[in-house]
Formats: sequence, structure tokens, C-alpha cells
Amino acid sequence: MASKTILDDKRYEKFVLDFAGDSLKFCVLVLGFEPSEDQANLSRAVDSYSDSRVSVVSGTGTGKTRWTAGIALHFLLTNP
Repeated sequence: MASKTILDDKRYEKFVLDFAGDSLKFCVLVLGFEPSEDQANLSRAVDSYSDSRVSVVSGTGTGKTRWTAGIALHFLLTNP
């Protein structure tokens, strides 16, 4: 018996249509966290340009790792 993938789930196409290009919405509705204003600005910067490069200059404990994990997960789940 062949393994099923996420692509076999009939809900996946709607999920991609709902969240592709909107990592901020993904973080709030799928991951369940409210990004800070800086994280929201970073999400908009990443979403608004194809092949964008975004640089983050920040201190400790500001949520860089959490935001990066959310962006990575968003990309993996919405770009089959």
C-alpha cells in the first residue's frame, strides 16, 4: 500500500489558496501566535517580494527564532 502525502488530502488545495503569500495570516491562524509589530513588518517584507532577502538586526529574546520557524513552516506547507 502506497503512503499518502499531504498532497492527497482534499483540504490541502484550499489551505494553500488561503495561506500562500500571507505568512502573517498563517502565523496567527495556523500557528496560533500573534506576531509583534516588528515580526509583522518582517512577514510583510518577505511576502511582498519574490526572491526577497530580509536582514534582521536585533537583540536577544526578540522572537527572531520563533518568527523564522513560522516563515519556514509557511513556505514548506504552501509551496508543494
